[in-house]
Amino acid sequence: MTLGDDVELRGVIYRLTALDGEVAMLAVAGEAPVAIKVGSLLADKTFRIVGTQPTRRRIAGPSPLFESLPSDVQARARWMESHMTEVLEGIPCNADPGQTARRTFDVELTSLRQREQAKLAELHELGETMSIGSLQR
Repeated sequence: MTLGDDVELRGVIYRLTALDGEVAMLAVAGEAPVAIKVGSLLADKTFRIVGTQPTRRRIAGPSPLFESLPSDVQARARWMESHMTEVLEGIPCNADPGQTARRTFDVELTSLRQREQAKLAELHELGETMSIGSLQR
């Protein structure tokens, strides 16, 4: 069971949107997310994984803390999120369906360190000065 999986519980299809220690967050369109202990989820006889999605780090459900931030801070975080998911997964989280990784970010061809260096160079070209330590944090 990984983030992004579609799971069925008690006849309802949910998307696993977060794992926080022993708690799983399940979301379904138009409803508030459901928090359930992972042990209870796995022990429920109606539970089953019905589909897997590529792992994405973007939070799919509502986040009151994030939404309380100023809009310019939210925009900057989303911009950086796209860059970070490209470094970690090879493809930005806001990529079009079917988009493939650029060669410098292909996780099968490059090491994490190489992808970090490529991203730092790219950000530098965009006028963003960042250290490797800042990028990693």
